[in-house]
Amino acid sequence: MARTMVYLVRHGEQAPDGGLSALGRDQSRRLGERLRGVPFGAIHHSPLLRAAQTADVVSGVLPEVPTHACELVADRTPMPSAGHEYPAEYGAWLDGVPDAERDEGAVRIQAAVEHFGVTGAADRHELLITHNFVIGWFVRHALDAPAWRWIGLNQANCGLTIVQWQPGRPPSLVCFNDTGHLWRLGGERGLVPVGARGGQFVQGQVQRHGQRGHGEEGRRRRPTGLDLAQRLGREPGGGRDLDHAAFTARPAQ
Repeated sequence: MARTMVYLVRHGEQAPDGGLSALGRDQSRRLGERLRGVPFGAIHHSPLLRAAQTADVVSGVLPEVPTHACELVADRTPMPSAGHEYPAEYGAWLDGVPDAERDEGAVRIQAAVEHFGVTGAADRHELLITHNFVIGWFVRHALDAPAWRWIGLNQANCGLTIVQWQPGRPPSLVCFNDTGHLWRLGGERGLVPVGARGGQFVQGQVQRHGQRGHGEEGRRRRPTGLDLAQRLGREPGGGRDLDHAAFTARPAQ
């Protein structure tokens, strides 16, 4: 029985210029090493610089795999639609999504699911280097969860999520946010995350005690999803970071 395996990866850690940081490049290289030997048909990456550079590094480890920019996996935010309402507590946050990034009814992200989530006469393996919310939507789809439940399905930078399709069966979630390739031996400390140097490692970033880590949000200085999670239930509204792994807003009660 032929199957399709879609490997979903959030790009490496972002630098202030919109590309990859040094840690992001190391994460990307380690990802490529982890995936060496998988017979990918192609590497499909978001057009945004951080995803394109992640794909370039991975491609350096997997030079035989063709790579191309893919608008289907661009950075988007699924928005509520008729029949697919979201919990009211997310309303103010969603209102702040810029028009260019709003995906009303998740039409474009769902088009990506339908494009890649098909089977044929032979096995297929496709690598998608994309963004947090896009991966969250794929996972929500695989689990047949409510439309809003992509919220809180967080990906570490260069974490690996795999969804499998087989004929006549619903999609299945093979693994979610696997970061085994992003850890190293740290002497007496045992396994430690790549990039950790005595600080606290939080959701793919090193964070010194008492300080905020600066990943993708550093270039925009807008409140992040983590800020929203801390704020929910205490005050209305809230800012947004379109692609922050620490978006852990609690579900509706």
